[in-house]
Amino acid sequence: MAPTPWQAPAPGTWHLDDSHVRGAMTPFYAQLFPRSAAAGCNAGFRRWGLPLAADFAVVGGRLYYRISPADPGEVLEIERRASESLMKKRWRADRQRWESERSQQLRRANLELQRADPGKLDDGALRDHIRAVVNLFQDGNHQHFDQFLASTFPVGDFIARASEWTGAGPADAVPALQGSSPASAGALPLLDRSSPKRFQAALGAYLEEHGHRVVTGFDLSDRTTLELPETLLECITARLGMTDRPLAVDGAGATATLRDRVSPATRPTFDEVLTEARLAYGLHDEDLGIAHLWPLGLLRRALLAAGERLAARGALKYSGHILEATPEEVEALLGGEGPPPSSDELGQRMEERRFLSLEEAPLQLGPEEEPLPLDQWPLNCVRLVTGFLTYLQCMEPGPGEAEKQTATRLSGIPASGGRYEGRALVISGPEDFGRLEAGDVLVAWLTSPAYNVVLPLLGAVVTDKGGCLCHTAIVAREFGIPAVVGTGTATTHILDGAHVLVDGDTGVVEVLASS
Repeated sequence: MAPTPWQAPAPGTWHLDDSHVRGAMTPFYAQLFPRSAAAGCNAGFRRWGLPLAADFAVVGGRLYYRISPADPGEVLEIERRASESLMKKRWRADRQRWESERSQQLRRANLELQRADPGKLDDGALRDHIRAVVNLFQDGNHQHFDQFLASTFPVGDFIARASEWTGAGPADAVPALQGSSPASAGALPLLDRSSPKRFQAALGAYLEEHGHRVVTGFDLSDRTTLELPETLLECITARLGMTDRPLAVDGAGATATLRDRVSPATRPTFDEVLTEARLAYGLHDEDLGIAHLWPLGLLRRALLAAGERLAARGALKYSGHILEATPEEVEALLGGEGPPPSSDELGQRMEERRFLSLEEAPLQLGPEEEPLPLDQWPLNCVRLVTGFLTYLQCMEPGPGEAEKQTATRLSGIPASGGRYEGRALVISGPEDFGRLEAGDVLVAWLTSPAYNVVLPLLGAVVTDKGGCLCHTAIVAREFGIPAVVGTGTATTHILDGAHVLVDGDTGVVEVLASS
């Protein structure tokens, strides 16, 4: 197989997004995600008066994005919208609309499509069903990115301004938000054990809402909750022996420490921006589950049902090959218009995707551009951009000069406070959950929503990737588990079974003894 030509898809600087889809994307998903994500982002940017534009593209199966400045010729209209967004606190209106209208619309649509059994539909009805789920995914993905600013700007604004007022870094400011994102800690709840009927009803309600959501990643090749029965059973068993574990402290201590560093004259403003950040903090994970992961899981279910049918007819050698087809090709395979791909071609694509996933993708494509020219824009626009980019930087910091790692000491980003000592378990994904025991230190490349199931059982978490606002960091704080992220090499540096000390306050992991 020829090496991938890693070339920018268009002029400008393109950055690799490997926090969501680590390897090469399935062709079906690669056609769906970039279009609706970019449309949603740019719709939100225009509404808010953010002088930026977003683009997404797939190169070598990997997702890349570009953030570029808007047309300076539109500065007057953009400034008007930016001023209005800040004055009216547009993030509040976006959240209110999500809670009172859009979340319920999307939930009803998910449930309606979920009640249909794709395996019982004829080919024509299955084509219509897949088309309906695709449309729902596109609608939900657009919604998620359209209101992305509502969940990111207030948080980034607080971090940026708190850092300016106190000199504190993001890792010192973020703990003040602890306890404000219950959706991030949405693990399996305690089940009512007072009677078998109540237990069954509680479990059924949970599975109806969460069972078909993709949890091991963000692509159609990832699995849903119902496809992880062993993990689900282990979680239920563990939860039956637990009393209700409260979330971590609400951040009051961290807030007081940070607030003491603010001048008395600035404290009212500090309190105000912190209040807004706490209101916005949990929206990102709330809408992600309903708007993105749920319809994605329903689409996976429908495609695999089609794949099983086609494999039984001999049109596919393996049912999973259906994920290597594009939306148009899936329609053709189910009797729609156009030439269908051959089974051999789809099998070859799967092998190519596996090889592509092993390639080292460049972190950046295209020449390095000058920093965004914020001096060209009015102050309200600059504040919006600063808050937004601060949030992005805290999700996944760019490459910097990491401290030298030694055989017994790794440095990363302090993500959730506390110290913990225990056995390290290095896992490659949810398929390894069966090896976890209560009190283990989970060592992973990065965590996805799948890890919410097991995080309450863990003693600490260490990851290669991520910043103080990545999924791992947010969820660890909500559960009160020490965490160090962004070590770069934890999964290759720490041996499985080693005895480690995790210091979530300083960002240091010490290997006390090898396995």
